[in-house]
Amino acid sequence: MYSFDEEILVNFIKDKSNNFQRDNCSLIIAGVDEVGRGPLAGPVIAATVALVMDLKNFLNIDELFKKNKEVLAIMARLGITDSKKLTATKRRSIINKLKISDFNLISKDNVYEISYISSLTSPLSIHYSLSEISVEEIDKINILRASILAMNCSFNNIIRSTSTMATESGRHPLSGNNSALLLIDGNNKIDSRNFSTLYNKNSDNKNSEITEIPIIKGDQKSLIIALASIIAKEYRDNLMLNLSKVYPGYDLEKHAGYPTKQHKKMIEKLGPSMCHRKTFSGVKEFVQ
Repeated sequence: MYSFDEEILVNFIKDKSNNFQRDNCSLIIAGVDEVGRGPLAGPVIAATVALVMDLKNFLNIDELFKKNKEVLAIMARLGITDSKKLTATKRRSIINKLKISDFNLISKDNVYEISYISSLTSPLSIHYSLSEISVEEIDKINILRASILAMNCSFNNIIRSTSTMATESGRHPLSGNNSALLLIDGNNKIDSRNFSTLYNKNSDNKNSEITEIPIIKGDQKSLIIALASIIAKEYRDNLMLNLSKVYPGYDLEKHAGYPTKQHKKMIEKLGPSMCHRKTFSGVKEFVQ
């Protein structure tokens, strides 16, 4: 995974090397993943993890290469990989080592710095953002569009905040023109440049130069995408645990809404709850 990211990062930075001659130019290298397309209950969640660099803070392109490699090395040492291959205990261990607070894992549509890494790789900093699309919206626009919308929202949060975000040390890591590389888990681009037009949302993406690269099984190939998948998974699991208390009887805390035999049995017995996806097979048959 390290070498996969390194090759992509090196090629992107080389391609943008002329930006060192421009004022107020920033680079963003981001990975986005979604969690929760398959469940019968609960929202779909997306997380974007972004390496952010204000070029005026770097002496030259070699320093930029060095800092990006340092970030990847830290991720590799932490054992970051596809969230589906990690136990809940291992995912939690990674979250704790990164010093991502539980408060931040219940807050969507904000941008947070992963200070543990940023403190070691300054002036490069790393941030993440979460987005959530509701069950009602999933039933309205379908799960594929909802997943793409979630990814767009979390990435747009990063872009929108680049002119205003401040790190814990008071630095403003980005300013001016943005050139962004977005690595997407899956085989489809998300058309982030047209986010505001497609979804009638406020967006600063049109002011940014964005290159999208879809990567099949990206969460198994890219450390950046894999970390996004871990953060999204932790957020959604916490959310489903809370929903299990609001809607008891479905064992949501055990299967996170996925279509297990027991879950299907309880839907048939109790009927769908407000957190179930009414257009999904296994649920719609029991909607009154």
